[in-house]
Amino acid sequence: MPDVFKLRVIRTGDAECQIFAESLAGKAESEGPLPVDDLAHRSRPFHKEMSRAAATRRAEFIDDGVHQRMLAAPRHATLPDDDAVAKAEAHRTDLRITQEVGTSIFEFLFRPDIDRLFRKSMEMSFEAGEALPIRLLVEQIPQLTEVPWEALYDRKTQGFLSLSRQTPFIRAVRRDPVRLSRKRKPQLRILGMVSRPSDMVNFSLSPIDAEGEQVEMRRAIKELEDQNKVKLCWTVSGRQDDLEEAVIRPPIPWNIFHFIGHGGFDCDVGQGYLLIQEEDGTKAAVLYSETLRNILIGPNGPQLVVLNSCKGAFASSGDLFSSTASDLAIGGVPAVVAMQFVVSDTMAKAFSRKFYECITKGDSIGTAMAITRAYLKMRMFPEWVAPVLFLGGDDTPIFY
Repeated sequence: MPDVFKLRVIRTGDAECQIFAESLAGKAESEGPLPVDDLAHRSRPFHKEMSRAAATRRAEFIDDGVHQRMLAAPRHATLPDDDAVAKAEAHRTDLRITQEVGTSIFEFLFRPDIDRLFRKSMEMSFEAGEALPIRLLVEQIPQLTEVPWEALYDRKTQGFLSLSRQTPFIRAVRRDPVRLSRKRKPQLRILGMVSRPSDMVNFSLSPIDAEGEQVEMRRAIKELEDQNKVKLCWTVSGRQDDLEEAVIRPPIPWNIFHFIGHGGFDCDVGQGYLLIQEEDGTKAAVLYSETLRNILIGPNGPQLVVLNSCKGAFASSGDLFSSTASDLAIGGVPAVVAMQFVVSDTMAKAFSRKFYECITKGDSIGTAMAITRAYLKMRMFPEWVAPVLFLGGDDTPIFY
């Protein structure tokens, strides 16, 4: 049986926590300080820095008669596209920031006894020719929801764990697993939805290259689609009624739901949301995670949800399961992929193409995420750490 390195973090006091680790190599635990302030102090600026860096991958203005700045202020916007030296230097700066944050996260989770168990587990998995997925469950510590766990950096091996196929990284949301179906699928069915509302009250939305992302998805699955092994369909519009019609009453259940659009978090309501089109027009309407969960979870609901929207994985520091992605996962969707901070159109398209290439070739979702992150980093996307995987159970392929 393939091994999984399970980590569980629980609070034991105001400033204390206990970390449990378990794998086929044994068990380990460590009790010590809970550096909430230090991790939060590092995490929030990191989110902002990566979002600013992402903003420079595309045009910084919306042409709607009046130039208006996008949400994320440019950090390297003065760099010409052909200035390879300056871009390389900016990439090194982003990498250094990510390594610093990732090192502090690693030192928090992999304390001496746990680190020793991890090294032993790695050796056993390597000898068996198997991967060692890292499954992290943080229980009832809402202050840690903003921590970019995917940045985990191991100084001993000088590598980011989430980039390696040997150590796919998974955010767990429950101790009782929700299983992905292992039934052989003659055809992988993907339902996509594009939402491009024109604007919302007192707020101008940046344009989305939805057509570009759709093209990349088609390119990724073309061979299998030609063989009738994969079917990709799109909702009629970006409205809630059309999504409900497609999901609740399909002739055959969908395996994957893919959303292209904007998303965010409502601090007053305490929920994440997607921006869809209002029912009688093209302006933006808010689809909260609770409503989305009620639509997607059911007999015909997908096993994997991909939210290629900004801040789809951002949670409030006051609610552990307040983000759109984790709310879907805790509600029963077996696997959810989302972005934990703002990403560029260019990165979103590259992510879709590589991720679906891996999924349709039979890789597990965790492995597909690791390969995709490594691909994004190789292409110098500063926001390669943005994609997050919430998994309710074990990491298995969705397509056999």
